[in-house]
Amino acid sequence: MTERALQPIDICVVASGDWASFSRVNCHEIAARWTAFGRACYVEPAPMRTPRFHDVGRLAGRLKGALRNRSGGTVGGATALVEVVAPPFLPWSPVAPVRAWNVRAAARAVQRRAAERQWPFRFDVLWFFSVSLAGLEARIPHRLVIYHAVDDYAANPGVRPELLRRREAELLQRADLVFAASEPLAERLRARHGRVVVWENVSDTEPLLEAVESRLTKKRPGDQPVAAYVGHLSAHKVDFALLLDVVRGMSDWKFVFAGPLADLGEAGRRVLKEPNVQYVGPLARADLPRVLGDADIALLPLPPSDLHESSFPMKVFDYLALGLPIVGRRTGALASCADLILDARHAGDYRRAMEEGRTLRGQQDFRHRAHEMARRNSWSRRIAELEAHLRRALGLVASSGHKDAERTKVSQGPPLREPATQRE
Repeated sequence: MTERALQPIDICVVASGDWASFSRVNCHEIAARWTAFGRACYVEPAPMRTPRFHDVGRLAGRLKGALRNRSGGTVGGATALVEVVAPPFLPWSPVAPVRAWNVRAAARAVQRRAAERQWPFRFDVLWFFSVSLAGLEARIPHRLVIYHAVDDYAANPGVRPELLRRREAELLQRADLVFAASEPLAERLRARHGRVVVWENVSDTEPLLEAVESRLTKKRPGDQPVAAYVGHLSAHKVDFALLLDVVRGMSDWKFVFAGPLADLGEAGRRVLKEPNVQYVGPLARADLPRVLGDADIALLPLPPSDLHESSFPMKVFDYLALGLPIVGRRTGALASCADLILDARHAGDYRRAMEEGRTLRGQQDFRHRAHEMARRNSWSRRIAELEAHLRRALGLVASSGHKDAERTKVSQGPPLREPATQRE
């Protein structure tokens, strides 16, 4: 490795989730794992919508965080020395005055933390996972701006789409590189940016694979079949009306749901009260093999919406690591896993697909393909690819004659991964 390759890469992650969130997503994982390559500062997210009543607790937690210094965290079992910054944001949709306040608050908070830690107030990479702080790149010295789009944010419920589209357009004008979590999302972004790379979501699959392989048990002919779902139980993420028909029409199956409860809606509340449904609460990742490892199939009941057509659920790789055939809506974003997902969009489809999945579950060839897909999309493998890609991008910045410039456009560079539709 050259001396240049050994230089640390310092990043500032403009996050899409609170550091203390139960569910760990890309912004958490990248910040924590990046401490092997350089400094990592994590800016907690500015609001993208006006708060509702059930947000009171979260807002109180953010206020406490803004009033004290926070650092550190644990991801994947290893202590990560991440500097977590919680600015005093105004908790409303990012209209111009609110956005201006929040951008200044974030920049000041990062600058104060840098001074406290005796860091230089500059970063190699500003890594945006949220568009609500577009404009922060004008206030924090940097060399490279990344916009990492994991969802079509404007398609989320409760937000003002026109505001978020405007913020995204502003960020795309300043971004050097864009990562998109799916090919449909990348296709939309390519209309506004010339350097969009498909970087599908990944998961911490290796601990799951090790646990499953050590406790693999065979289902007995008389065992009741089990369908499992893991993830946030929210009406905008789960088609509960569809599931209610499925659960009632398949009383011979047991349905296990795991994950945090959110806005269930009437259909969601009814689903969890059905006699063949078991809700086990939020599960730590280490508990997934024990609780769900003996299931027959995994459920992916995505509602039909623009949000889900472009998003790539990380639970897909967790399901595959557990060796579970997936039954649910096979969206365009999931093209790379299409042969491991049994497409089901109506209640009648589910009976056929779940019985087919139950057969696949016992086939060694299927489990091998599922485990191999999960292994290829583990964080330990993909974070190394990400580091190599950023070193190349930053090397291009240096070779342009602006090594010490705070910001330089990057117009060329090898892709991190082939688009999802072209991968092996």
